[in-house]
Amino acid sequence: MDRHRNQEATVSDDRLTAQRLDTLLGVLSAESRRMVVAYLREHGTASVDELTDVVVGWSQARGNSAGGDAWEQTRTVLYHNHLPALAAADLVAYDTDAETVEIAPLSSATTELLSTVQELESALTGTED
Repeated sequence: MDRHRNQEATVSDDRLTAQRLDTLLGVLSAESRRMVVAYLREHGTASVDELTDVVVGWSQARGNSAGGDAWEQTRTVLYHNHLPALAAADLVAYDTDAETVEIAPLSSATTELLSTVQELESALTGTED
């Protein structure tokens, strides 16, 4: 079983280090990753296919044009790029064999940062994902 598992050591620590902040801001620089995190924070767990539906749907709702093969392209990029990056940043647990993703246990500082990012995103896009 190939499982990218969260090992966030600071779950009980409310402080963010500069390195952790850089990691989080870097991984959240991709809109698709922010969509995945927002969805998982609300739903807890999802399949890769479900997350693909979410990212494609939210992208279209935001006016991003999508070609005929947008779903397959999005799924491929999620599977090989975005989900491993989120797992490496200890935001999700990603099981590549089962093709499932779940939100990881997060420190309160990380949760607060994610909430702020989500609020800013909603204000910019005029949506509440």
